[in-house]
Amino acid sequence: MTEQNQAPIAEENHEAFLARRAEKRRGRAHRARHEGDTPLNLIAMIDMMTTIMFFLIFTAVLSETSTLEVTSAKAPSAAGGAPSDDNAVKVPKVTIYISSDGFRILDQTNNPDFATKFAGPIERCGGGAADGTKATICPRPDLADSEPLVSRLDYASLYNQLVKIRLEPTWFEGFGKDGNNVVMIGADQEVPFEAIVKTIDTARFFLAPDGKTAPGAPSAASDVSAFLLGDGKSPGPDALEKSKFAVKPAAADPKKTERFELFPFASLVAARPSGG
Repeated sequence: MTEQNQAPIAEENHEAFLARRAEKRRGRAHRARHEGDTPLNLIAMIDMMTTIMFFLIFTAVLSETSTLEVTSAKAPSAAGGAPSDDNAVKVPKVTIYISSDGFRILDQTNNPDFATKFAGPIERCGGGAADGTKATICPRPDLADSEPLVSRLDYASLYNQLVKIRLEPTWFEGFGKDGNNVVMIGADQEVPFEAIVKTIDTARFFLAPDGKTAPGAPSAASDVSAFLLGDGKSPGPDALEKSKFAVKPAAADPKKTERFELFPFASLVAARPSGG
């Protein structure tokens, strides 16, 4: 075949190619103009999100958190809970106030018997009436005032005083009722947080003092001295560290043990303003 005969065919193929390319361009332009008209199918997306939500719900690890109840100093009864109507005796609402001169143990119900027996300075701190001028539990005498307050506070003597209050026969049964075994904690602004935490820990459970046999279950007829640290008047600085918790077999599992509660629930009250 000669070259003259091939030319018309090549020209015809070129024109067809250009026509097809133009048709493709028109098709793309048409799709671009009408693409927004196509409705979005959300069913598949909703199905996928539902499956993911159920998976997250059933596989999530829920953590249990504990809260520390905080109340105003002007309304302590809201934190401690009102005594039950069947209480024959109105139990004290024990408050521990921390300052640079030691611990003051107070009663929000202003029970005169409580003030006489437990609010005044202990014997080691000079004794006397509970007039507020002297702390109930003064700082440890073996440390200088230059030492940190968290170290100078006498937590062992504080524990002994709380044991005497809790085992007082007049109030023992009342303290065992819901809402009555709360201790309120107050502090001056300069008191470090570590001292507040250690005070709360000291007040929570009965101890079996070092060197003594198990004191048994606390009761209104208990021998108070069996639970006291040291000689009950001036326990040594390491008396708390040497002691263990007083325990009993757990009701649910006798192979395990439970602690005897002293004042296990703490409620923080507002700190006294500076200079107040």
